[in-house]
Amino acid sequence: MPHDIDHNGAYFAHRDANVPEPNFIAINAENGHGHSAMLLAVPVARHDAARFEPLHFYGAVERGIARRIGAAGESCRAIGRTMGVHHATIARLAA
Repeated sequence: MPHDIDHNGAYFAHRDANVPEPNFIAINAENGHGHSAMLLAVPVARHDAARFEPLHFYGAVERGIARRIGAAGESCRAIGRTMGVHHATIARLAA
């Protein structure tokens, strides 16, 4: 579940919002903005034959967390671009 956090203090956004910490976070050292991602214990199918209820639940949780941490309106689907020289990447092995 990726999020694009476009404000200073992105590293502490999850802690400050009292939501689970992400498994991955990349912070731009120049402006404090970042991208984060949470790994799900159970994958959510996103293909044509997928059931709608899990997708709606996933979407509601994703939007709720984004709202609490102040993430951009649309979640970041391309986290790979944050692997540049301007970002410090932290991977957490959360249970």
